Amino acid sequence: MKILVLFTYKNSLSTWKSSGIINRELSYYKNLSENNSIEYTFLTFGDNSEHQYLKSYQNFSVIPIYEYIKKSDNSFKLFLRTLKLPFLIKEQLKDISLIKTNQLNGSWIAILLKLITKKPLLIRTGYDAFIFSIKDKKSFFKKVLYYLLTQISLIFSDLYTVTSKDDYEFIKKKYLFNKSKIKVRPNWVDINQNMKYENRDNLKIITVGRLVMQKNYNYLIKEFSNSNHTIDIVGDGPEKIKLENLAKTLNTKVNFLGNLPHKDLMNILSSTKYFISTSLYEGNSKVLLEALASGCLVFATDIKNNSEIITHEQTGILFKLKEGELVNSFNKYSKSDDSKDISGNAILHISKNYSLSMVSSREYSDYIWLLENRN
Repeated sequence: MKILVLFTYKNSLSTWKSSGIINRELSYYKNLSENNSIEYTFLTFGDNSEHQYLKSYQNFSVIPIYEYIKKSDNSFKLFLRTLKLPFLIKEQLKDISLIKTNQLNGSWIAILLKLITKKPLLIRTGYDAFIFSIKDKKSFFKKVLYYLLTQISLIFSDLYTVTSKDDYEFIKKKYLFNKSKIKVRPNWVDINQNMKYENRDNLKIITVGRLVMQKNYNYLIKEFSNSNHTIDIVGDGPEKIKLENLAKTLNTKVNFLGNLPHKDLMNILSSTKYFISTSLYEGNSKVLLEALASGCLVFATDIKNNSEIITHEQTGILFKLKEGELVNSFNKYSKSDDSKDISGNAILHISKNYSLSMVSSREYSDYIWLLENRN
């Protein structure tokens, strides 16, 4: 079986490398390849330097888009150039069995490739781009574009996967398509070898994510004003200076660690007792899954996608975004005798429902279903 995987628009192996996640992301496809005799070709938004990243992978190859079209910083020009790309690479794709996207963004390339090659198409989405465009307060034009891209992708895909039940129900309700072609396929995580819960630092808290409005770090900093606990924030973004100034004003102990390689992040999670997510909205959050798998006592906002992952007081703690709600919950449960049991329950829950082996096995079954049911 030979599968073409289209990277998210403007992303590449180089992007994965600079973000510190390349080994993690490739391990998923390595697992699928070795267990099911699959050859993967990655279609990436990179140049000829992309080839270096796959030298140690026997059944992987890459087609860097910028070997065929000229890169442009102008989004409209780049979009137009991607429309001709499928015709430039079609000869290299004669032997592929099916096409898969890594996200919705860029799916028009995959749709064109499907029409040209007559191969089945699996479109994967990590979150609903239209919902996020509304919550991010994008322009009306962008909201319409995301809605139309989702609708078109649902029509032309042979299988469309989402990572949460909430996205599944929303899409079934808001779009016109054959409802049998959508499935829930959550993100996966490695089960982290971690330090014993009771041996972790009682005064350290970790949170992870871009320094943007969605993550709601201003609320976190306000809740821990004048606290003895120190918050480590892993991530970077446009709100950094604003958040640094807020932490100084409120006397909140915060370390801004910037972006870290995924391996380093996992080491921190496995040695930190408390993880907090104050996000206003999320998809099927990978870092939330990783914190639970690492045995952290997790506190997360009581929003739909988080409540799909966490059972309150059993595998983690859910809280409302009200003044004093987080710090009161933290003070209550961090000192509770049940906190160790909650940590252990979380590891077992993630092992059962979100492990690499479980999620990759489902993806392979999707490949087989597509090949057996293609028109």
